[in-house]
Amino acid sequence: MRIRNQRDFWSGVMFLALGVLFVIFSQAYQLGTPARMGPGFFPAMLGALMALLGLGIGWRALSRSSGKTELEPVGWRELFLVLTSVTFCLFGFILGIWATGWEKLQIVPIMIITPLTFLGGSFYSINMLPPFWQQLSLFNPVVYLVNGFRWSFYGKADVSVALSLGMTLLFMAICLAVIAWVFRTGYRLKA
Repeated sequence: MRIRNQRDFWSGVMFLALGVLFVIFSQAYQLGTPARMGPGFFPAMLGALMALLGLGIGWRALSRSSGKTELEPVGWRELFLVLTSVTFCLFGFILGIWATGWEKLQIVPIMIITPLTFLGGSFYSINMLPPFWQQLSLFNPVVYLVNGFRWSFYGKADVSVALSLGMTLLFMAICLAVIAWVFRTGYRLKA
């Protein structure tokens, strides 16, 4: 089998993976029946449809004729853009659940996220800073997100791309753990 269309193949894999994850995570809720749906019914059906769609798209990308049999390399830049975006979205979701009003919702982005982003080298290279401030900047977690994003667009980064990817994955894992805890305990969720 060879892959005729790399984009379709990887899109199918992504839809399949997300669909399977939806079905797995919806098992924590009562499924119910089509006539009397439980809270897990919609995520389970949506996940099953996504998985079927992924299988269909992936299947069409494959053909039985001889020829190219290997996969092209993963689009690391595109993957990094998606990971960074998903990480910030997860963090925003956490802030939305934590906040009790508009004032509390805005305090973290205005007082913490914005300064860390500006001090993280979003408009300049941290290599322009004096050595002491360069070392201090490395303790800012946003530096790694910004540098990975910069590398995605320009192919240049102030810190190692592997380190940026690792820190982004770590931050995303922390956000996912917090969200899992929120759903498991029901913290601030309406009944």
